Formats: sequence, structure tokens, C-alpha cells
Amino acid sequence: MITYLRIDKIQRFVYAGILLLWIFLGVNFLKYKYGFSPVIIDEYLFAIMVILLLIGSIVFNRKVFWGVNLIITLIHAFWTSYKIIFCALANFHSNYAQDSYWVFKDSVISISLIFISFLVSWIIWKMKPIK
Repeated sequence: MITYLRIDKIQRFVYAGILLLWIFLGVNFLKYKYGFSPVIIDEYLFAIMVILLLIGSIVFNRKVFWGVNLIITLIHAFWTSYKIIFCALANFHSNYAQDSYWVFKDSVISISLIFISFLVSWIIWKMKPIK
């Protein structure tokens, strides 16, 4: 399977799949997990920037776009893990939180989000283009 990720057309299809995953799931998870912007820019501006970079990867498929996409997916994966593990658990153990328990749905969504973030980062890492 990994050798197939080196083929240009398959890379473009995978980037298109990642783009659809980002549009339909990633943007919603930005609002779900991040009550505030992780950086100074707005979440939707960040989402549009990622969409444009993925479209650039689909159209051009160059190492520059690959590198930027890899860096962004790794930052997103680590930031998501940080937000879920440290911030959500801190709220879980705080005395002032109204909902002091994690429901099963929130736990499954959180674990799935971390897994998907690192899986997408790994796939992009394996798809280094030739050009």
C-alpha cells in the first residue's frame, strides 16, 4: 500500500480525500474542540488556509505543498492532543465545571480526532512527491 502512495495520480486522489475529510469533519471539529483560537488568527481563516493548501497540492503536487501540509497536519495533531489531554482533563477535574464528567460520546470523539489527526499526518509523510 505504501508504494502506491508514491504515484502522482493516487497522491492527488488522497489529497482530495483529505480535503473532503477536512471540509466535512475538520472545520466542525475546530469549533467542537477549540473554544478559542489556538493562534491569533480565527479558526475559519485557518480552515480556509488549509483548504487552499490542499487544493494547491491537488493541482500542483510539489514538495513545497507537501512540506507545508505535513507541518500543518503535525501541528494540528499535536495541538489537538494537547487540547484534549491537558485542557479537557483539567476541566474534568476542576471544581467549577458545570459538567464534571465526560460522556462516552465526547471520549470517543476525542480519541477518534487524535487518531485521525495523526493518521492523516502519517499518510502525508508517506506521500512525498518526486518533484
